[in-house]
Amino acid sequence: MKLHSLMKIGPDKRIIALVGGGGKTTALYALSRESAEAGKRTVMMTTTHIGIPNQSDIDLYTAADEKQFRTTWSEGRIVAAGKIAEDGRMIEPDQEIYELILREAEAIYIEADGSNRLPLKYPDFYEPAVPGIVDQVLVICGLSALDKPFDEFCHRAGLARRKTGITAHLIDERIMAQVMFSGYGRYKPVMVLNHADTAEIQRRGEYIAELLYRAGAASVSILSLHKLLGIKEV
Repeated sequence: MKLHSLMKIGPDKRIIALVGGGGKTTALYALSRESAEAGKRTVMMTTTHIGIPNQSDIDLYTAADEKQFRTTWSEGRIVAAGKIAEDGRMIEPDQEIYELILREAEAIYIEADGSNRLPLKYPDFYEPAVPGIVDQVLVICGLSALDKPFDEFCHRAGLARRKTGITAHLIDERIMAQVMFSGYGRYKPVMVLNHADTAEIQRRGEYIAELLYRAGAASVSILSLHKLLGIKEV
């Protein structure tokens, strides 16, 4: 599977959490679709809040129904599992659905972080909401944040400044690498540098990858979901 390979997701990894900013939801949908197209019983869910999936290849379930889940999978569609919050968005499923998912699904993709639609994030102490049974964590960051004001394009910028000592006004390669690794390095994740839409941004992404590896990152991927998928972010 091409996108899984580009994001360096191991073939033995069943439960994937997506955190950070700059393309999580796009990646959630794209990875789920690639998995379903490969014939896997696929589930997409969240531990935060996301918009309700309404595409024709996704069936939303708010209650555990193994027969209906299997019907969806047998017809090549994706199960979206969760409850509906008062604000109309999807939140994490209840325990009965969760247990069914863990028992029956072959591929599970979880959006486990919120970034207020910003391309860069530094998590608070209670974030991200990564379940303990996750096999692999993907930290996504948007290279579109480069050269932008730190306080406007980094979610929880004030916290990041306090925790890391960052004083710069604009986001550069070193700041991006510092925020990503300081915030999420403990998960030994794949660091995904998204929005590499031009050769110049790709080159700058390669320098960020070098900085991340120096800091101790285990794996870094540089890509453009826009170009790979030919779609706008959802």
